[in-house]
Amino acid sequence: MWSARPRAAAGPGPLVLSVHGGPNMVTVDGYVPEAQAFLAEGIGYAAVNYRGSVTFGRDFREGFRPDIGDREIEDIAATVNWLVEQEIAEPGKIFITGHSYGGFLSLLSLGRLPELFAGALAFVAMADWTAAYRDMNPAIQAAWRFFIGGSLEEAPELYRRASPITYIDQVRAPAWIRQGRYDTRTPAAQAYGYARALEAAGGDVIVDWFDGGHEITGRDNAIADHERTLSLIRAALAGRLWATGPVGP
Repeated sequence: MWSARPRAAAGPGPLVLSVHGGPNMVTVDGYVPEAQAFLAEGIGYAAVNYRGSVTFGRDFREGFRPDIGDREIEDIAATVNWLVEQEIAEPGKIFITGHSYGGFLSLLSLGRLPELFAGALAFVAMADWTAAYRDMNPAIQAAWRFFIGGSLEEAPELYRRASPITYIDQVRAPAWIRQGRYDTRTPAAQAYGYARALEAAGGDVIVDWFDGGHEITGRDNAIADHERTLSLIRAALAGRLWATGPVGP
C-alpha cells in the first residue's frame, strides 16, 4: 500500500483511497497526477494492492478467487484501519475510488463496509454481475466464468453475492458513477439499474454519462473528471448531498 499526506497536515484528515482495476494489475511507485492534485487540495491519498494484484506471487495474484470481492474487501478494510491507526486518515472523511474492477470494489465497499467510507467515486464500475453478464462481449464472459467459477446459469448465487446491488440496503454514503453508454465490459444498463435501486432505497447517487466505451481519453476529460470528484468530496465534507435530482438515463 502507498500513502501520502498533505505537506502541511498536522494530523489525520480527509483521504482518498484508490483501488486499481483488473483485478490482475498493480499500482507501482511513480508520478500520479491525481494523487498530487488531491494532496495540493489538502486531501490525503492512498493506493492499495489487494489480493488479486500481480507481482506478489501466484498465491497473491489468485488470492481473490473463487469468492470475488471477499478477500479484496478484507484488504480494503485492513488498509483503512491502518491509515486511521497511523493518524493519516480521519474516520468519517475517507473516500474510495477506482476504475473498472476498482470501481466495482468501490461500490461493493459502500455496501459491505458502510461504516468506513464517506463516499465512493466509481468509474465504469461493475455494479450488478447478474444483470451485466448477458450484455458483456463473449471474451469478457469467458474471463468472468473463470474468475467467478462458472456461468451465470451454473453459479447464480456467486454472481449475486459478488454484486454491489445485493447490498443496496446497507449503503449509507453517497455514490458517483461515471459510465460509458457503449461499454461492453461493464455495461451501461447494470450501472443504471444499480443507481435506480440505490435511489429507490433513499440513497444519494449520481450517474454522469459519457459517449464512449470502457475508457475516457484525453487530458481535458481527465481534468474535468478530477474537478468533478473534488467538488463532490468538498460537498460531502461540508455535509451536502451529491444528487440534485433524479438519476437520469
